[in-house]
Amino acid sequence: MPKWSLSDHDDPLQTGELSRRNTNVEDEKSRDREVRVKTGVTLPDLPDIPLGNWAGTISNIFVNQTPVTYEIKWNRRTLDGMPSIYRKRCERDGYKWDSVW
Repeated sequence: MPKWSLSDHDDPLQTGELSRRNTNVEDEKSRDREVRVKTGVTLPDLPDIPLGNWAGTISNIFVNQTPVTYEIKWNRRTLDGMPSIYRKRCERDGYKWDSVW
């Protein structure tokens, strides 16, 4: 699974690169929170595949990393709509395609 950050220096939930559906929950309670990737965001390893509007659930939080890193398990709608080239390239490079962190 590629390690990536939506921001080079800030928490993506704070910078707005990931949008939250429930902003009343504190970050340490973020697990299982639904998130959506904002338009224009890509993975460093796959810069030609835009992730805008992909959505999923935070499944793991790595708080001991700087910046804090979130693992996102893509929801069914995102999995069904993702380009086949994304899956092929993830499989080719040894990454999981059903989640990202």
